[in-house]
Amino acid sequence: MFTPPRIREKNRNRLLLAKPACALAAAALLLTACPPPGGGGTTPTTYTTTVNGTVQDAATNIGLSGATVSASTTPVTTATTGPDGAFSLQVTHAGSLAFTLTAAKTCYQTAPAQTITVTTGGSYNAKAIALTLVPEPTGSDRFTLKRNPGTVANPSYTLTLNCLRTVTEGEFASASQTFPGETT
Repeated sequence: MFTPPRIREKNRNRLLLAKPACALAAAALLLTACPPPGGGGTTPTTYTTTVNGTVQDAATNIGLSGATVSASTTPVTTATTGPDGAFSLQVTHAGSLAFTLTAAKTCYQTAPAQTITVTTGGSYNAKAIALTLVPEPTGSDRFTLKRNPGTVANPSYTLTLNCLRTVTEGEFASASQTFPGETT
């Protein structure tokens, strides 16, 4: 089909005028739809969840005081159990968060990790964490005697008892004592 040159020129001018208008409309649409450089956008909601639980002796189910409970959050969150073995720690998160909970105490084997998922704030009651005593050491593993750095004329030593049952309290414990050596 033949189009006279005069009409072709008129249509061409319309297209040339229309292109910048389309480009400006497209740019305005992009600017409203995209966040500014460097992040921007909306800030996610932050939640705080309190995780409560207990750490117990696996054989007796009695709460263990002084155990360290750790949540594998970033940064790691820790708490120490009270006299009854109870703990409470706060985990801050944005949206759903899965992490592991572990407990450790001197002379006890670390329990398998407990996986916890929290979605909003509030509180979460964790299952009781049971720790098993390590076997009582025998022979030369019962204690360690180490000479401390110092002068030859005035040495000192550290005696460490390794997870021995105490006579008075019936609990396993580790103890360390430093004492001066004798000069000869």
